[in-house]
Amino acid sequence: MKKNVVIVAICCAIFSIYIYKAYYLNESGAIDNGAIILSQSESSKAFSPEHGELPPEKVAEKSNNIMDTISQSASSADSKKNDDEKWHLICEKEFPPYNFIDASGNKTGLDTELITAVLNHLNIEFEISTAPWKRVVYSVDNNEVDFGYQFAGKPERFEKYWMVGPLRKEITLFAVNSASPIEDYSTLDGLKNYTIGHVLGYSYTPEFDKATFLKKETARDNNLLIKLLVNSRVDMIIGDLNTLSYSAKLKGEYEKIRFLPTILKEVPRYVAFPKDRKEKAELFAKGLDEIQNNGVYQTIMDRWK
Repeated sequence: MKKNVVIVAICCAIFSIYIYKAYYLNESGAIDNGAIILSQSESSKAFSPEHGELPPEKVAEKSNNIMDTISQSASSADSKKNDDEKWHLICEKEFPPYNFIDASGNKTGLDTELITAVLNHLNIEFEISTAPWKRVVYSVDNNEVDFGYQFAGKPERFEKYWMVGPLRKEITLFAVNSASPIEDYSTLDGLKNYTIGHVLGYSYTPEFDKATFLKKETARDNNLLIKLLVNSRVDMIIGDLNTLSYSAKLKGEYEKIRFLPTILKEVPRYVAFPKDRKEKAELFAKGLDEIQNNGVYQTIMDRWK
């Protein structure tokens, strides 16, 4: 009797082991060609109440959430891709009227509008950072941005960057009070009897900077330079056409000044791309050419005169 009980017990034990192995070998996760396959039993276990997760009736909902997560991951990847495609630009923070931040905190200015027009024409998303000029140059030198603006057309820069443009020309000339009898001049020597206002520390032309025979009056900035002129404290002032015009308009005194016809200097200004970004430089050049031909360029230039 005891022998039979032992035999039955052994058989039950063997049968239990057999069932256990069969269940878990057929239902548990296995590795197939390097891919981990999650079995139904493992899914049920993972979301069972005893594991503090979702009950079985919520498995389908959870599966949908997993798919949502995957979709969100894909969207994140797309966002990263779009961010990579966005062009990153840099310019000097305050260089009115070419680029500056207005009273509303918006980046604006003649050059900024021209840049924006080109990139919008090309359907290119972009963002503009502003910084001191040395940081602008550093960022382009170290390929941290797609391009920087606006760079004077110096020979060494054409070797160092892809210089696209000119975007515009910077014109240096003299301005007088609108009531002044001075119409023009032929040489700097002919101006030695006049007092000429200029911004302290600015370099204009080598000839003017070295002309010690001229009577010069300094001002802290272009706004004060305009004030000196309209108050007849100087006979004329020197500066960039657009910069002086903008300063005079801000003060409501544009009608009180007049520019002399003779130009001292024209400096082409360019957009500078790092050497690693040739394709973008070529694309921007194409866009700039197209807005110059379709009238958009001139419309912007006229608005900032």
